[in-house]
Amino acid sequence: MIASTTQIHVKGPVATVRLLIHIWRVRRQLARTPGLVALAFHRGWRTLTVWESAEALKRFRDSGAHLDAMRDMGRIGRAKTATWAVAEVPAWPEVIERLDRIA
Repeated sequence: MIASTTQIHVKGPVATVRLLIHIWRVRRQLARTPGLVALAFHRGWRTLTVWESAEALKRFRDSGAHLDAMRDMGRIGRAKTATWAVAEVPAWPEVIERLDRIA
């Protein structure tokens, strides 16, 4: 399995509204995306997804509402992402530690 986590640093109130709209659309996309094992949100605009395979993650990442959100990130803020192989869904302390390693 593949875990992928993202933390977004939002520019301000207008950007927050943009992000919330994207989150709503991406969650709808996730609900019908094959290969998703787990989805979790954490305070501080952090997300965690776990996928059956790297291919399933890439198909999701590079399509639909998620691709639109990535293209709009310059207007929303700054994102950092970590992706790694896992045997089980990781706990938040590990996820946050991985995000903290990214500049």
